[in-house]
Amino acid sequence: MDIRSYIRKTIGKLLAVIAWTPILYACDGLIYDGEGDCSVNYRVKFCYDYNMKFADAFAHEVNVVTLYLLDVDGRVVWQRTEQGEALAADGYVMTVDVEPGEYDLLVWCGTTDKGSFSIPETTVGKGLTCTLERQRDIGNQAFVAEDLDRLFYGWLTKQTFGKTEGTYTYTVPLV
Repeated sequence: MDIRSYIRKTIGKLLAVIAWTPILYACDGLIYDGEGDCSVNYRVKFCYDYNMKFADAFAHEVNVVTLYLLDVDGRVVWQRTEQGEALAADGYVMTVDVEPGEYDLLVWCGTTDKGSFSIPETTVGKGLTCTLERQRDIGNQAFVAEDLDRLFYGWLTKQTFGKTEGTYTYTVPLV
């Protein structure tokens, strides 16, 4: 075998490798572009269709929403209250930031114009009861002197918040 032929073949192969290396490196971004974000996102949607029209009236009826997430021991591990114009937007969802696991979702929502109801601050799920604010007369009889705020309640048990990447959406029906 001729040494010049061997050197030409070797140099040709080396030049081919040098020429293709940047191209293959540039294609690395194309290969993984479709993979997307590897994060886990949890969202909660609220639905109030327990009405005369059987249509979702959440955006029209609710001005404030408070969501509680309870762990398997019944303790509040996460809560958020949102109110105002954001709730009236079509397709409103609340973003939840918790660790993966199994949770119960408890929701109290409605209006707060008159302050008719109160929910105590607590870390125990059984303490999250709603109380009607009332006045007492001379005979210690309870009464409410004006119209009440709208009040809605939702309870969704044993929801698994997964570990794998993607967006998980949970819908809480309200009554």
